[in-house]
Amino acid sequence: MPPLHFSFQEFDEEIDAIYKIARSFISLGSFYVLPQLRERLAQIRTAKQGQPFGWGIPEGQPLITRTSNGDYQPDSKGEHFIYASISCAWEIEPLGYHNLASRQTRKFALRGKASTRVRLFEGDAPESIRELAMWRMEVGDDKSPGCHFHVQVLGESNEPPYPHSLPIPRFPSLLMTPMSVIEFVLAELFQDEWKMHAARSTPEIQRWQPIQRKWIGGLLRWQHDKIMNLSGSPWTSLKGAKPDSDLFLDTSPYAITKPS
Repeated sequence: MPPLHFSFQEFDEEIDAIYKIARSFISLGSFYVLPQLRERLAQIRTAKQGQPFGWGIPEGQPLITRTSNGDYQPDSKGEHFIYASISCAWEIEPLGYHNLASRQTRKFALRGKASTRVRLFEGDAPESIRELAMWRMEVGDDKSPGCHFHVQVLGESNEPPYPHSLPIPRFPSLLMTPMSVIEFVLAELFQDEWKMHAARSTPEIQRWQPIQRKWIGGLLRWQHDKIMNLSGSPWTSLKGAKPDSDLFLDTSPYAITKPS
C-alpha cells in the first residue's frame, strides 16, 4: 500500500492559520514553536525527492498552552488548573520536482512515524508540577494492526496502567495532523471560551475551515465507503482498511470542496 500523500501548501496554510487562531491560548514562551514548525516544513519543501526528513515539534521544546483554570468543564467548574504540552514527530519525503514552478503544487509522502503526543500537567512551580494524562494521536502504516488513524494512551512505562508491552487499545480517531490535534486540545481545555472563539468569522478561520472540512470530510466518507462495501463485520473491515495515497488530495474521490 503506497504511503499517504499531502500538500505542502495546505500544511503550510494550516500551521499559519492555527497559529493566528490559537495565539491567545498559547503560553508566551511557546510563541516561537509553530513558526519554527512552518520554517522547517519550508526547508523540506525545497529538498530533492528520495530522502525522508524528520519534521515536528521536539518533545524537549513542546508547544505549551496557557493554563486552564477549571475551564475544561462548562462554566469553569473543573477542579484542576491544567495546561497541555504538545509535541509531534513525522517522517516525510518531498515528492517530484523542487523548482520554483512546482513549489505551489508540491506534495510529500508520509514515510514512517506520524505521532502527536499530548501531555496534561497540573501545577505552576517545578516542585509541584505533576503529569495527569498522556495520549498520542497517530497515523499507522500498511502493517499497523489497529485502525489506521488511532489514539493510544500512555504506553511509555513498563508499569500498568497501559504498560509499554500492551499497545492496545488503539482508539479510532478523526484527527490526523498536529495542527488539528492542537485545536482538539484547546477545545477540551477551554470548553466555553474556545467554542465562542472558533465560531467567529475571521480571515484565519476562513482559511482553516476548508482545509479541515476537506480532510475530516474525506476521512468520514472513506470510512463510510469501507463499511458499506466490504463483506463481513463492518468494524473489523474498517479496522483493517488502508487508505489510498491520495485520500487527502484534491484528486481523491473523497475530497471535500468548499461549498459555493
